[in-house]
Amino acid sequence: GAFAATMALILGARSMIHSSAGGEWQVPGDRLNFVHKNETILPASIASPLRNMVEGGGGMGGSVIHLHVNAVDGKSVQQFFNDHGQKLVKTLQTQIRNGARLA
Repeated sequence: GAFAATMALILGARSMIHSSAGGEWQVPGDRLNFVHKNETILPASIASPLRNMVEGGGGMGGSVIHLHVNAVDGKSVQQFFNDHGQKLVKTLQTQIRNGARLA
C-alpha cells in the first residue's frame, strides 16, 4: 500500500518536471526543470540582456555605436585611438553592462 502510494506520487510529480534538452529560448512560466550536464541556467537579469544582444545582431539590445571625429589629419586620429582605444572600449563595455543606453 505505502509503496503504491509513493510510486503514484513520484509518477504524478514526474509529469510536472520538464526537460529543456535541446534548449529553450525563454521559459514560459515557473516550473520544475531537469537540468542536464553542461547546461547553463541564467537568472533573468542576465538572460534578458543576452536575448536582446542576440536578437539585435550582436550588440547589447541591438545598439550600434557611431563615433564622429572632426580632425585636420588622419594621423592624429589614428594616434588618439592607438593611445586611448582600449580605454574607450572598456568604458563603453562597462556602461553597457551597467545598463546604460548608448543611443
